[in-house]
Amino acid sequence: MTGKIKLKRKSPKTQKHIEILKMIGTRAQFFRQQRDLTQEELAFRINKSKDTISNIERGSAGSTIETLIDLSEELKINMADLFDIPILNKINKGESDIIRKIIEIVSGKNDVDTLKSYLNVLEEMERVSGKEIKK
Repeated sequence: MTGKIKLKRKSPKTQKHIEILKMIGTRAQFFRQQRDLTQEELAFRINKSKDTISNIERGSAGSTIETLIDLSEELKINMADLFDIPILNKINKGESDIIRKIIEIVSGKNDVDTLKSYLNVLEEMERVSGKEIKK
């Protein structure tokens, strides 16, 4: 015996844990794409595997604070930017899934004209529904 005690996780991840990990992952992916980096390039730069980056971005695995620090430094963001999820506690799961999907769609677009087109469509939808978007 080496004297080490193995600790088991007392309970599985809750739905809230899963949602937060997915939102953090979506934000990490967004910032990586803004830096025009592939998962492989980012993994190499922070001395992690591509699978680690992929798991973080999909929200399928948690990450150590050290990895999040390295990720933030390489992406030139504040670590708090990964956790900036103010809407999470104010919406239900269905709304959260829809918002996450919108973020995934928009985060893959680096073209300003395309992003402006998306914004115009959303603004028009809000106008038609009687709710103006505040700028």
